[in-house]
Amino acid sequence: MKKMINYLNSNAGAIQAFMAVILVLVTIWYAFKTNQMATIMSKQLEMTSQPYLTIDKDIILTMEQDPINPQNLAPLTHWVRFVFTIKNVSNVPLKYKAKTGFEKLKSSSDCEVILYPGQTMNNTTIDYHIDPTNPYDVKGIGLINIVYWALDTPKKKFYFKRTFKVEDSAYNIIKDEAGKYEE
Repeated sequence: MKKMINYLNSNAGAIQAFMAVILVLVTIWYAFKTNQMATIMSKQLEMTSQPYLTIDKDIILTMEQDPINPQNLAPLTHWVRFVFTIKNVSNVPLKYKAKTGFEKLKSSSDCEVILYPGQTMNNTTIDYHIDPTNPYDVKGIGLINIVYWALDTPKKKFYFKRTFKVEDSAYNIIKDEAGKYEE
């Protein structure tokens, strides 16, 4: 035991230097892990404070009714309109503007709508006037484009865009896109 104490006393400087290197390595590792945790927590905070919006998969196609029997479609329709539902799936209130289109016909709304977390809103497009067509023969490409932002960050905007094909009295989603909106 006395030999070990003498050994440690005679090599105290080397032992201190070795322990200092170990302490520096542990501090570097600790700083690296703390930085990783801060990055993860920052991303989690951003995700909980960022607005997220979705468009329901169901889009209702509305066409001209038969004037004599309103429960039925008219033999020929002169217009088509779409009804779709938007939902705020985030934790923050958001505001949005909708633009829609059918074939080369487009519409946009200057109306900004606020949706609170979990709230949904049904949207009805304008009547898109088309050549007189049998309602079962209406064909074309439809578009829904939503620009939205959190109430507390109006300059940080996002978009959700859906393109769909109308054919045989039904629609098929061609493409959904979402991301940061660049003006």
